[in-house]
Amino acid sequence: MAAASPPSSPLDRVAPFVLYPDFLPTDEHRALLDWTLEQETAFRVSRLVGGTVRTTIRSSQRLPVDVPGPWKASFEARARALVPTMIEALAVQPFVIDMIELNVVRHNHGDFYRRHIDTAIRNENRRTRTISAVYYFHTEPQGFAGGALRLHAFARGEGRAFTDIAPRQNQLVAFPSWAPHEVMPITCPSGRFADSRFSINCWIHRPVPAQ
Repeated sequence: MAAASPPSSPLDRVAPFVLYPDFLPTDEHRALLDWTLEQETAFRVSRLVGGTVRTTIRSSQRLPVDVPGPWKASFEARARALVPTMIEALAVQPFVIDMIELNVVRHNHGDFYRRHIDTAIRNENRRTRTISAVYYFHTEPQGFAGGALRLHAFARGEGRAFTDIAPRQNQLVAFPSWAPHEVMPITCPSGRFADSRFSINCWIHRPVPAQ
């Protein structure tokens, strides 16, 4: 069989990514899941940059960032320790970590997030995002289907390359924050909160560039 033709330009390539299976020890994973299930009434509709709600672009719910989570310090420490390997695997310019941003999100039946990037030059809170990571967790047996993370080629257009990464239990996936990506639609027949596709969005920031 003939070899596939290489991409004609860097814009035709899908961004690199790296997977970390079994990201959390079993006890920490279970504690995080139990804690998340207790927060059902605290989840709010997810918003876009600027605080707008547009369910034709993003449909999900998320915890307010000020909801205290006993898992956060340990999770951040584990993510921080992996940053050197992320930088190497993703071919990202080495940087000093300024901060790590975390947010818990749940997707249920019909939810999705259209193609987007995680950086925003005009938004002070997003323009220093350098590495994005998503951690997946859910109840057993799994009550949903779909919900893959789709990484796109940088260029737009019909037939452009993409890679789908399944939301596997206790796995972290990292990729450059400027990589275009989306959350594919979720099917959850029961509609139960506990059957949702849960994730922690993690953004690793570089320092604000000097003026």
